[in-house]
Amino acid sequence: KDCSFLVEYDVLSYIEGIYAYDVFTFGDLSAVTMFGAIRNNSKDFVAPYEDGILGLAYDDHHYTCSPNCAHPAIDSILAQYASSEGLQNVFTMLYGLDEPGYMTLGSIDDRLYKGDIRYTNVTKENFFTIDFKGASVGNSSMFDAPPSHQSIIDS
Repeated sequence: KDCSFLVEYDVLSYIEGIYAYDVFTFGDLSAVTMFGAIRNNSKDFVAPYEDGILGLAYDDHHYTCSPNCAHPAIDSILAQYASSEGLQNVFTMLYGLDEPGYMTLGSIDDRLYKGDIRYTNVTKENFFTIDFKGASVGNSSMFDAPPSHQSIIDS
């Protein structure tokens, strides 16, 4: 029997499909992990670019899954390599405009940024929910959020 999933986002968009196992290769390492094979999605997911989803959210069964069978890919990868390869429970993404972007699993690539990394606490372990106070670039404020505003950080 297929193990299905449904992920509904706050903006009324969704994806649904079945879970599948495959070998996920990154650098010199490979790990068997689960990903979501998308069967149907709301119109704001532009086909054919999204045909799967690799889970990096918390393992809290937030997703509607029948039966509860899914574990985030990062958990599977860390379970197989954390001690032998020194991987940390962290991932980073750098989007490229005119050049390729990068995704780093298990560490932070110091070559891809300048300055200090500033962290904020995750306030709810479902997706990456934070207390959001505003956004700025350098010393320029882009906007301020209302008090007690929470946001989900997503790729």
